Amino acid sequence: MKKTKVTKTERRVVRAINKHIESNSFIEPNYKRWYIGITNKIDRRAKEHEKTYGKLHYFQSYYACSKRISVAIETYISKKGTANAIGSRGAKNTSKWVYVFKSEPTKLDEILELFRGLGLIKDN
Repeated sequence: MKKTKVTKTERRVVRAINKHIESNSFIEPNYKRWYIGITNKIDRRAKEHEKTYGKLHYFQSYYACSKRISVAIETYISKKGTANAIGSRGAKNTSKWVYVFKSEPTKLDEILELFRGLGLIKDN
């Protein structure tokens, strides 16, 4: 099997996702509390997840340029133990967006969101 070259976009997005997860985790990242996926329509997919998870905590999306890159990013991050299954079941060729959110927020996350909403602390 031919191994594909890791692109600059892939490295940039993986770094950004890891930074996002680390900055919204306490003490150390717990990837099993996070969900990563790919899609061609961010708004639609977020609404679908809201039906399952309720409010999407720390939702962030990243443009990956191609389906191949978005699948590679999703697979790489998923192997760290995220809540989603590994694999791009049903992904379309237009699925060029990678998204991540905290699927199992802690009580501390909820308190921080309350403080942010009151303007007592600012986002990163």
